[in-house]
Amino acid sequence: MQFFWGGALTSCSNGSSSSDDDDESSYGTKIYSESVTFNAETPAQIVSAEKLADLSIKSLTIKVINVNYSGSDSWWFTACSDVSWSNEAKLEWQSGEGTNSLYLATITDAAAIAACKANGIYIAGTNGATASVSVFYVEGEAEESNASSGSNSQTENSTTSNETSSNENKNTGTSNGSSSSGNENNGNSDGNTSSGNEDNDSSSEEEWTLIKESIDYTGNGSLIQIIKNTDISTQQISSLKITLTDYTKQDDDWITASADTDWTNKYENIQNYPDNYEISDTDFISAFLTNGLYIGSTSDLTCKISVYYK
Repeated sequence: MQFFWGGALTSCSNGSSSSDDDDESSYGTKIYSESVTFNAETPAQIVSAEKLADLSIKSLTIKVINVNYSGSDSWWFTACSDVSWSNEAKLEWQSGEGTNSLYLATITDAAAIAACKANGIYIAGTNGATASVSVFYVEGEAEESNASSGSNSQTENSTTSNETSSNENKNTGTSNGSSSSGNENNGNSDGNTSSGNEDNDSSSEEEWTLIKESIDYTGNGSLIQIIKNTDISTQQISSLKITLTDYTKQDDDWITASADTDWTNKYENIQNYPDNYEISDTDFISAFLTNGLYIGSTSDLTCKISVYYK
């Protein structure tokens, strides 16, 4: 299942055209328009499920403009369907400079829209920034996406041809989303494998090499580096595996792995697969080799983390 959300993390400093040319009528009917102060740690609901539940929605568009921020961090804005960052979509810069920069994300996949109708629309962004946020919808029936690979350039971390979209990777906790016959790294301890891959069972210990074991971790809501790039003894890495021990999952817990300090390359919902969470996205691995590995989670969550590679 592919989620076609518009956007990738983009700095506002590259704008060259004016957002005055933006034609809101092309987005559909406006159902939300407010000034929002962004939180980088926890997405905030901007449109309730009740407001969306009875609408026939073909597409949703989230718009951010009139950004006001005095800090030094790069600007970023992300829409999702709940506080756990499900169906995450990073808004893409469209036009304008500085305060007038325009960012958009568009949702057209039926499953993603259904998640928003069930839970609402949430947004997060550069901590402390304020901006005008609007949400639009086009009436009609959304289409299911049956794409087997991440071919849309606006879908996060979908640059490799042997992987499904990154949102599926995150929601299933596997490196390949819905696996197919003959695809590498399809053996997973949660059983989401297809025929012909018995010899590739990624839970087999002899295939994995330990990087660090039983790292004591206490979450504070922000990213904490647990592995430095100097801890990595080889550049020949195709996959990472993260395991959690001494950990009891609470309903609202979330744990995210990132290969940088800006949450640009990240994989979520590790808590759903604490015994065997795999990442094989080439962009993530490349960033990991350069920057190391960071973990962010619910504040005060404690566990021991082990990391392997192959």
